Amino acid sequence: MDIVAVRAASLGTTAGLGNPIVSTIEWIASAAMTLLALILPIVALVAVLLIVGLLARVILRPRNSNDLHASPDVG
Repeated sequence: MDIVAVRAASLGTTAGLGNPIVSTIEWIASAAMTLLALILPIVALVAVLLIVGLLARVILRPRNSNDLHASPDVG
């Protein structure tokens, strides 16, 4: 719902007494979105770096040549 419509509905149903509550909720939502917009790119960067690091560790780890040709112990 549009902010103008919410404020108009608040004005009509509460004679303007609900407008401070609507304004406070709007301010809190705006502050939360601002914080998310600042924090989420950093979180995404850290996640990408962790994934790249783990993949590099798995791909580049030294392999023991005996493990490639060893037959399993039976018995």
